[in-house]
Amino acid sequence: MSPKTNLDVAIFIDIESRDGGICRCIGDQLNKRNLSVKCFSLKEEAKVYKKTNVKLAIINKPHLFLFHRILQKLKGTKFIVLDTEGILPGQNRQHVLFEPEGYIHWFKHQADRYKFKYTKTVVVGYPRQPFLIKTNKPKKNLNLVTVATNFSILGYELSEVLKRQNDRKLKLVNDWSLLDYRKFQEHSLDLMHEVFLKNPDKQFIVKPHPNDPQDLWDEIELPKNVELFVEPVPVNNLFMKNPTAHLCLDGCTTVLDAYILGIPVFTIGKFVPLENSLLRSLVFKENNKEAKLEFSGLNSHSGAIITPSYPHKQVKYFKNELQIFNMEAILNLVEQVISDQPRSVFYDYPKKQHFIYWLKNMLKTFILYKAHKTNRKKFTNI
Repeated sequence: MSPKTNLDVAIFIDIESRDGGICRCIGDQLNKRNLSVKCFSLKEEAKVYKKTNVKLAIINKPHLFLFHRILQKLKGTKFIVLDTEGILPGQNRQHVLFEPEGYIHWFKHQADRYKFKYTKTVVVGYPRQPFLIKTNKPKKNLNLVTVATNFSILGYELSEVLKRQNDRKLKLVNDWSLLDYRKFQEHSLDLMHEVFLKNPDKQFIVKPHPNDPQDLWDEIELPKNVELFVEPVPVNNLFMKNPTAHLCLDGCTTVLDAYILGIPVFTIGKFVPLENSLLRSLVFKENNKEAKLEFSGLNSHSGAIITPSYPHKQVKYFKNELQIFNMEAILNLVEQVISDQPRSVFYDYPKKQHFIYWLKNMLKTFILYKAHKTNRKKFTNI
């Protein structure tokens, strides 16, 4: 067995088109500070730990109940959470079993949901902001509308949805029902298709979410005025088409990108648990069942802008944070955490689901160990 290699920082990327640019940029900057850094897919995390001694892992969520992360905690690996989704709508927050050594938030109203005792927390503003490039084209393409989807839950049978809903109890506090969210996505899919048909004078470019089921887009019959944008590229490539408006599901974070680029956003439908999301304060108009016919008035941008149900100061502060990104704060945090001693401090109490998860993993590990040991004996006797 070859010896493990040593690595100061391992950065694990969840969704390449969303997180790849910022994660690699952080890695490059840390390398310039004489730290050994590598980026990996989040799916490779457990395998990386088997081959590498990692001082610090930068992960996308504080899910420190996962078996391989608990083992790394015991070995002295420290964790920083770079919350690459950035916004949890409604009253959701992540279930945090252990306090991570560091937590990087996009926005203050997200950071305020956690009351850590020891975790070093920084609010850095919107990390995709530096990667959003305004087009040099002088005029908007008045017939072009970009569309971002999220139909991820439609790829599963009912039994799988129920299983995933149970799994989410491991990860989230104050979560909503996935069955309700499935109904919302089904309604939104129908509504989106109706918008396409009701607006034959518009050209729609659709960027499916990376987690959308492939067979959904293989089987769906799209009108002639709809083009799929399927390349695994950053979301900014979609907006470089210079659209006159952007259409997305309620709660989609492409609202942030479109807002920064000055593109009016229309959302498809409303999902009740997202009522308190500040994302809605950036939306030009919600395209509800009653309002969908008004979508044809995009050229003149007719219709009242949504009046947000949030304190004006909170919305203003949120919009200011969208315009900045403090890379220096991230780099300084990494250096501070690496120099600190590791610590294990409980934050949220484990739930019943966590004990069931741990028991299943211990049984699975034991069975695999016994099978490996038996096969090794048979091999020796040959």
